[in-house]
Amino acid sequence: MAVALFPHLEVSGDSLRIYAPGATGASQPLIRLDHFSFEAGLIGLFFEPMHVRVVQVTGLQIDIPPLEMRRQTFGKPGKRVGKIKILVDEIICDQSRLIIGTARPNKDPLDFELKHIDLHDISPGAPWRYHAAITNAVPRGEINAAGFFGPWQTDNPGATSVSGHYRFDHADLNPINGIGGILSSVGAFKGQLDKIVVDGRTETPDFSLDSANHALPLHTRFHAVVDGITGDTYLDPVEANLRNTRFTTRGSVTNVKGRGHTIELDVDVPDGQIQDFLDLAVKTEPAILTGRISLRTKLHIRPG
Repeated sequence: MAVALFPHLEVSGDSLRIYAPGATGASQPLIRLDHFSFEAGLIGLFFEPMHVRVVQVTGLQIDIPPLEMRRQTFGKPGKRVGKIKILVDEIICDQSRLIIGTARPNKDPLDFELKHIDLHDISPGAPWRYHAAITNAVPRGEINAAGFFGPWQTDNPGATSVSGHYRFDHADLNPINGIGGILSSVGAFKGQLDKIVVDGRTETPDFSLDSANHALPLHTRFHAVVDGITGDTYLDPVEANLRNTRFTTRGSVTNVKGRGHTIELDVDVPDGQIQDFLDLAVKTEPAILTGRISLRTKLHIRPG
């Protein structure tokens, strides 16, 4: 670690590991940093709250174990020690990861790849203003989000408040088995990490199924509740337009450990065009049938 005092305090270091209080003998650090640095005025160090101007972090990884494991590993809380109150103007994080573990045997841990995050006005007990660039794994694409986060609930991360708006651009659906196209989405969200309410819309001008490989425009508006701890999503409703056909779906997309997701949807097509569905699913051109179609059905897609 390096320290400089003039013209202002600057501290930097590498390979920092932080273990949770009471986690005696733990092999997995709660927080690891490849590189960090911060600067502060000397006067700001002698007043409460302590004032730090800028913190820069590269290669941050936070591993949050399930609540049950935290209780077993960290043990009973000992005597409380007075905490130093710190106010930070800005925290800049590059190439970070947040991994939230789960004790549910049928769920995978949630792994967020955080390309870039700016946090502003960080102080104890108050929400933090943020801008984040997050790389989404499936479908692959970059999400830009801005809003407010926190305050962080250490004992129950799922209860941490989050709100903001997002833009998801150039999400490539083609690596997903069975479908193709480039999706974009915008929307707003609010709630807490284990119950985020999302309202938005998607545009996929070239949506296709691998069975036919015929691209059709697909546009949706949706209301959803997302569990940011398990990754499960509940849709109620999705209002969709497939070329000239309008339909509505309701249901869930749930995470299955090591296998992907199970999709369960109720689909209602009040007055559609059968050729839109045939063009999407069947290679034959032109469609072998035309005409109006009305149907209600249940759609079940197994993981993978």
